Amino acid sequence: MKTLRHLFLAILQFGLCFFIEKIVFGILYYFVAGFPQNMLQVTIYSSVLGNINDTYSNNYGILVVYVMQLITELILFSVFTSYVFAFILNREPKIVFPDKLVIRHRTSEGSNGLLYLCIMIGNKSRVKIRNAVCVLSCYYVQDDDPKKTNGEFKIKMEQPSIDNYFRFFFAIDALPHKIIKDYITNDNTGLKNDVIRVYLSGNTNTLGNSFLVEKKYTLNDIVIGENYVDLKYDVINKFTGKPLYKKVKWKDFKRIDDVDKKQKSIIKKEIHQIIR
Repeated sequence: MKTLRHLFLAILQFGLCFFIEKIVFGILYYFVAGFPQNMLQVTIYSSVLGNINDTYSNNYGILVVYVMQLITELILFSVFTSYVFAFILNREPKIVFPDKLVIRHRTSEGSNGLLYLCIMIGNKSRVKIRNAVCVLSCYYVQDDDPKKTNGEFKIKMEQPSIDNYFRFFFAIDALPHKIIKDYITNDNTGLKNDVIRVYLSGNTNTLGNSFLVEKKYTLNDIVIGENYVDLKYDVINKFTGKPLYKKVKWKDFKRIDDVDKKQKSIIKKEIHQIIR
């Protein structure tokens, strides 16, 4: 609906410009013709209909202005089609950010058991996101003084393509220890002022269509939990009983399962070891 609305507004704007152009050239025709009596309305009407040469035949001045009008309309039409073409190609993808940032142990080969801050990002567009780059930026207070801040820290992770969703992850010990300390100790100053921003950039087609979207999180938006959910399921053919294709359970995309008290206590101890 959003795309159709933009296209409708573009057509409306083009139609208005086109109509104004017809009227302006109608007045110009009337001027070139020497202001014939009782012919202004007829001249503008002929300009709108495009039959000005029938109204003023064998007039060199009218012919010159008519050529100018054709060139002007060609330029207007080219600009309009270029705008529509660019808009269709450069639509911003439907990116879904999580409500919470999750601290959890990873289970992937090479990082099994290590503690990470995980950010699950979804792509509800019908096209892939290519050359995706997730940047995590930290802004935090220093020495518990709101006047002393640091916003220079940035860390990124790249992914060649994203079909539906991808979990970006950043090692806890690679983040600023001060912001991790503020989180684990529930520091009041840090809870009020510390901010984590997540940026996602990339493109959605081979012609470019670069985009950049972002979301801001506070320390209250960080949880210790588990958001490993099997979001894909098979759509089964009712007649053959065989899977046709896979769909994503977007309603479960932001679901986070709490870990037991023992596991949460272990994770908190690991975080305390990191900040020490």
